[in-house]
Amino acid sequence: AAPPSSSMTSSFSLFDAALARRGADGESLLVFGGGGGASKTGVPNALVVTRLDASWQMQLVGEHRTGLAPVQSLALSPTADRLACLQGPDVLLYSGVDAPAPPAEPPTWESVATVDKKRPPPPPLYASPAMVLRGPDPDPEADGIRKPRLPEVYSLALSPDGTRIAVGIDDGSLVMMEAAAQGEWRQRWKEKRHARDLKSLAFSPDGAVVASAADDALCLLWPAEGGEPSEVAQPAFRWHNFVTPAPKRRGKPLPKTAAWRCVLMAEGSSSGASLFGALNHAAGVGHVLRAAVPRGGSGARVERWAKVTPNRLTALALSADGALLAAGTNEGELHVLQASSLARLVRLQEHPMYVAVLVLTERDAAGGYAAISCSTNEVKVTRLPKERLVPPTLSADRLLLLLALLAALVAAAFAHFAGGGGEAPGEPPAAVEAPPAAP
Repeated sequence: AAPPSSSMTSSFSLFDAALARRGADGESLLVFGGGGGASKTGVPNALVVTRLDASWQMQLVGEHRTGLAPVQSLALSPTADRLACLQGPDVLLYSGVDAPAPPAEPPTWESVATVDKKRPPPPPLYASPAMVLRGPDPDPEADGIRKPRLPEVYSLALSPDGTRIAVGIDDGSLVMMEAAAQGEWRQRWKEKRHARDLKSLAFSPDGAVVASAADDALCLLWPAEGGEPSEVAQPAFRWHNFVTPAPKRRGKPLPKTAAWRCVLMAEGSSSGASLFGALNHAAGVGHVLRAAVPRGGSGARVERWAKVTPNRLTALALSADGALLAAGTNEGELHVLQASSLARLVRLQEHPMYVAVLVLTERDAAGGYAAISCSTNEVKVTRLPKERLVPPTLSADRLLLLLALLAALVAAAFAHFAGGGGEAPGEPPAAVEAPPAAP
């Protein structure tokens, strides 16, 4: 078997990842999804299945090839037994993913990192998945007749109990699918309130609310049973709008708004849940926010928001205990924040390119965490020990120095304006005698 590793390089791009704890021994199931366009390039489309041990080392289980369909999005149930996947245009559900079939040969990291067309593909790890939602025909010119483009699935989320799947369509629609008898799935409701494709979806911990975020600057909270959604208002960004010139496109100024990139939901107070969001301002600055969501979703209120980076945010992750929040940027940065205060704890330059996927582990026995980040086909496991996760504090010496500087500035300003340039306040300047005329 392949030895444990803290990094991996795949032969194909990785688009998403999911993590769930399997047992009390600290071991978790970590699944990556991606593809390289097998129909044209020969590079496989697959699920890469690993186990993450208590020391944050990845143990390769194997690959599960998905044929001609790349895995663009996936969601894992908290018990790690169900995996929802967006494979090509279709939404599928794998069962029993916590106990994959053992491969015929011991897997190696090289089998994931290289493509050998002469070798046969590895045997499948999972049985045939259930079809949840079949997408449109991806070929717009079948039989020589050009077909109109049909809406396609863009994102998905799996409810905590694994019985519902929220599906985001690129025309702004949200579809709620639910499990029916004998492994079948049926559509419970479908609504369209967004004007652009749904970038991110998330269920509340009790499964009663679904959050949707799109490129139209809207974040909506939907009752899972169906009904009218409520909007999560963006922060005003007054100071940022004041000091930052309006961005322009083709010489015309753009509105100073922010686009929602990612949303997550976690346990909140006894009266509801917490929503965390990543927003990119039109001027390119990345922010995160935390909002309180009452039960039912109506009346959400933004509690805190903070600027994280001058770059755009591309990924967001929350630890299972809700203590840490991590954000990835288009410059390969990794920012770790305290979820309660949104104070930045750690900034790391983990990748040379954008962070496409980000996952946070649970707290280990020593009080630390680990962040799993992906950039194109590169995976890194970054340890976050307890000692590094200390909120910044202002020491007494620095506070006294700042107070002294502030007092000096106030005194200098008072002396300048009160002195009037050397003249007594309120008196006219002294007359200046003209020089005597020349004889």
